[in-house]
This record gives sequence, structure tokens and C-alpha cells, in this order.
Amino acid sequence: PYFDYIKYVKFAPSAWKTWDDISEWYYGRLFKPQLDITPAISAKARKLTKGCTTQSQEIRRVFDFVQSLRYVAIELGLGGYVPSKPATVLDRMYGDCKDKAILLISLLRSLGINAKPVLVLTSDEGVVDPGFPSWMFNHMIVKATAKDGKVYWLDATADHCGLGEIPYQDQGTNALVLNYNSTSQIETIPSSSFNENAESISAKVSVDSNGKATFRISAGFKGQENLEARSNLSGISRKDII
Repeated sequence: PYFDYIKYVKFAPSAWKTWDDISEWYYGRLFKPQLDITPAISAKARKLTKGCTTQSQEIRRVFDFVQSLRYVAIELGLGGYVPSKPATVLDRMYGDCKDKAILLISLLRSLGINAKPVLVLTSDEGVVDPGFPSWMFNHMIVKATAKDGKVYWLDATADHCGLGEIPYQDQGTNALVLNYNSTSQIETIPSSSFNENAESISAKVSVDSNGKATFRISAGFKGQENLEARSNLSGISRKDII
């Protein structure tokens, strides 16, 4: 892509010397004050995870719920930066990426699960330079860590992603992980390998004595191919296909 080789000039406020300066501004002043874990949030988290025996199961239940909420982006004024309060998102059952992220974080934290907001510049929009602290992000996801040390990168705006799956636009990007104390660090979101993203199609043709042919075709999808197939087929009934 052109942004890998084209010359450009970047600008950032002179006060931003490190990524911690940005996280102090964004997480400390804009995000954290909205992160209000109310009794309603805690009650919802307990209801969603009833019967779970591991934190991984709890993460899956909560992620599935937040993922199911409608994606609606309203970015007026500071609305492009400041998320709604989690209780507000829960009450109206919709939100944009940062709304979904803050709800997901509040639900997980109420269960004692380590969950942090992650600022991302999706791969279709360019590359974050780790050596140049500046605001260059267009997306937010969540990094959750279970007690057993397993890390989950959660993009609640990706409708058909299962737990442990990440949309290709997030994969391999240099993302800014925001810590509880308003510090931060650049981390690279894992990428999948080529054989984890595959499409396989098989066809069996039977011809009877009258020359009538019967076709049986099956298709299987993995990884990103699976996400795209699910997205393309969502809302289509068997009747529509036939």
C-alpha cells in the first residue's frame, strides 16, 4: 500500500514526548472518568456468567453479549473521543467501538478480570510509528487477560468473530494498550497464518442411467474467510438460497 513508501510529515502537540503523555491525556482525562461500574453493571455481569467455572468462559459470555449490541456511531464534538458511560450503553443497547469497549471493560472488571482499552489504527488506514507519539487512531478494542495468563484481544464491533479471533484490519497493527494507572505501551496485535484463513470447496456429481446429474457441493471456511462468509450470508434464509 502507498502509505508504506510515500513521504509524509506528521504533527503532534509539542507536549507529547512519550506515549504515556497521550495515555495520561486520553485515558486519565477522557476515558477513565466515564468508567463507572454501577450495581446494574455488576448485576448484568453476574447474570451473564452464571454457571461459568473459568474466567475464559466468563470472558466468552460477556464478549458474546457486547458483540450482539447494535453498532451505532454518533461522533459530535467530543463524542468522537469520549465514550458513553457503561450503564448508558447497557440501557440503550447500542454504541460505537469505544462505547462497546467501555461496556465490555466494565463488565469484565466487575468480575475481577483484567481488561484494558486498546487504541488501534486499522491496517487499511496506515501504520502507527512506535517512535512518534501522536494521535493516529481510528478504532478501539479490548485486551483481556485471564488468571491463567491467557490473553484475549476482543473487537466487539466484529459481529461474526468468535473468542480468540481478530478481524484482519486489527491483525499485526501497532496498538496502544492503556493501563489502569494511565501509563501505556505499544503492543503488536497477533496475526494469523495463511493456513488459518482458508476456503475449501468440494463437489460430488452423480449421473443416473437416464443422464440426470445430481450435484452435492460443500464449502468450508476458516479464519477471515469464515468471517466474510458469515457476514455475506447473515440475514439470508435457506429459502432465499434455494
